[in-house]
Amino acid sequence: NYARRAEEFFLKNWVDAKVRPGKRGGAFCSYTYGKHSYLLMSYTDDYNSLFTLAHEMGHGLHFAWIDDKQSYFNSNPPMVLAEIASTFNELLLLDYLLKQAKDDKSLTKSLITRQLEDQLNLLFRQSTISRLELAIHDRAAQGSFDHTFVNEEWMKLYQTLCGDAVEVLPEHQYDWARIGHIYFKPFYCYQYTASNIVSLACYQKYLEVGKDFIPGYLELLAAGGSLDQVEALRRYVGVDIEDPATIRGALTYVEKLLDQLQASL
Repeated sequence: NYARRAEEFFLKNWVDAKVRPGKRGGAFCSYTYGKHSYLLMSYTDDYNSLFTLAHEMGHGLHFAWIDDKQSYFNSNPPMVLAEIASTFNELLLLDYLLKQAKDDKSLTKSLITRQLEDQLNLLFRQSTISRLELAIHDRAAQGSFDHTFVNEEWMKLYQTLCGDAVEVLPEHQYDWARIGHIYFKPFYCYQYTASNIVSLACYQKYLEVGKDFIPGYLELLAAGGSLDQVEALRRYVGVDIEDPATIRGALTYVEKLLDQLQASL
């Protein structure tokens, strides 16, 4: 049923994927309650585009299940749940591609490296953006400030994140200025981190129990905003986001990826 509903997006032209001059960059899922979603992106026939499509399809299918079960007033999922279906889809895609590429060491290495870069972004960079926003708002409460303060704060946070492992170049101080979420969706980025941790926990559950995981997962998607997200995760998929072991599980996943990468060298 999940696959059939995904196929419907292609059969009914609900995906705007063509690259066109002047088309807005990025990718997103446009949803209106009571209607099907549209996926908007520029597909360039590479693995990045494929993972982006899987991500946005996760949003589209999430909203499809919400539409089936919830009223308008419960159609907006809580922040952490909003990015679970999208990132879980990416994990399923990676699992499939790695199985297909088992005899192709070069492709395996490329896929694992890409996933490691994604995990560094989701687990660490996105939460660093939210820390910057906290610093900006704390400073704003005390009085005015300019871009120099933001540049310095961003560099300080990023150097703390990278430690001695990465050389942070001076021009990186301006990197924050190109992060659209700071302007258009303040305090959104930390949920990418939280949702990714939960998605990894869901993925581990799926690997453990197989198809028995699916009914509860679909119930989680269908819950929309009808339940507190902590309660919904516990009830439907047995994931406790308040348990430190859930966070450790995400880091263990990254360690396993590193082991896989080393084995492919």
